[in-house]
Amino acid sequence: MAYPTEPPAAATVPDQAAGTFKPGAQAWLTLAIATVIYTLNVADRFIFPTLLQPIKSEFALSDTGVASLNLALGLVLMLFGIPAGVLADRVSRRYLLGICATLFSAMTALGGMTTTLTAFVATRLGLGLGEAGCTPPSLTLIADRFPAARRGVAMTIFTLGVCAGSFCGTAVAGALSDLYGWHTAMLVFGLSGLPLGLLAMFLIKEPVRGDLDKAATPAGAQRAGVLATFAYIWRDKTLCLVMIGGATICTWGWGLLWWTPAFLMRTYGLTGSEGGAVLGKLHLVGGATATVCAAVAMHWLSRRGMRVQIWAIAAVIACAAVASIVAYTATHLPVSVLCLWLYVPVLYMYTGPTFSLINNMAPPGIRAKTVAIFLLATSFGNLILAPMLIGFLSDLFAAGGMPSGAALRHAMGVFAPLGLAAAGAYAAAGIVSGSRHAEATPGHMKSTNYHV
Repeated sequence: MAYPTEPPAAATVPDQAAGTFKPGAQAWLTLAIATVIYTLNVADRFIFPTLLQPIKSEFALSDTGVASLNLALGLVLMLFGIPAGVLADRVSRRYLLGICATLFSAMTALGGMTTTLTAFVATRLGLGLGEAGCTPPSLTLIADRFPAARRGVAMTIFTLGVCAGSFCGTAVAGALSDLYGWHTAMLVFGLSGLPLGLLAMFLIKEPVRGDLDKAATPAGAQRAGVLATFAYIWRDKTLCLVMIGGATICTWGWGLLWWTPAFLMRTYGLTGSEGGAVLGKLHLVGGATATVCAAVAMHWLSRRGMRVQIWAIAAVIACAAVASIVAYTATHLPVSVLCLWLYVPVLYMYTGPTFSLINNMAPPGIRAKTVAIFLLATSFGNLILAPMLIGFLSDLFAAGGMPSGAALRHAMGVFAPLGLAAAGAYAAAGIVSGSRHAEATPGHMKSTNYHV
């Protein structure tokens, strides 16, 4: 359904939208539960690359073969991601979040109990179904509990779940695998997340959609479908380029990290727990520090406008891309680890600002669908495209006579420059962002140029 041809009337909630509205206990409870669920969601996703080597050995797979196991998760996330966003815009988000959190936790536990490749793939399909329905309702619940002026801080706290989840999925899972095997590691993580679904369903209260936004939701926006949402994103060039840049960062950065545990094991002979210890510190210490620093920096830069914020992200990503190239082409462990410290934390710096920019630029009525479309692109990139392409290149180089470690290192070195393309997309978004002040967004709805 198309948007109206006239700008919406002025909203009647200026006090809340202007930032004088203070989030209450329910807002912080919603944020806390959503963040813990997101933490376990990320941890369950990171377990697989951490346990990649023992899983590959047990099922006798090639690099392309073991990467294809992630195809099941990625395809389900892509298939059900947008329907989950549609549901999150129409049904109770707390129940959707609770059901999906229970599902992905159960599938992780069942994955640890499997003994055949077919059964393991089936649990990956179920994991993807559960994960697809968690992030859209979480982000929109938070957006409807925190006004735009405080939304960046809330989104930053939420994205700290990536840091904690990545740490648990690397350091903790690696240690458990070395001690008890990969089956036990997955079982422990799956069982840990089962109570979270009940907490979401019974403790979170459903807020009014768009109640804290400056501009009233245009007539028909609540009923706008997926095609109308795509059209809105396409016509709002700033929003479109930010989403392209964010998806490219995920493909580049998290795609490389998917293979990094195997890279450390094959190139430098580290064990699962040793590799997990290296990456765990990067995720927990580096990631959390970078996330907080990004929130402070973006708040300060908000005085200079959206364009400066976006350009700052582009500059940092470009530097990180160069560091990633060195990290995966070096042959000395200290050099690789140093460059990982220069590159991995940056993956956290863009997350909160990007989520906040997307939620602020998208009207409340299509916010969950916009988030779902963004997550579809990121899922395809970091769960399907990057693992499969790097695995294929690794097998190709190995077939040419390279040792396994060198083949993987060369494959990752070829893939690493993609980060420069991500920086370019953000730079382009900064160039066109000034037009949001003067031009109406698609359907002639005036843009509300919020800052992070």
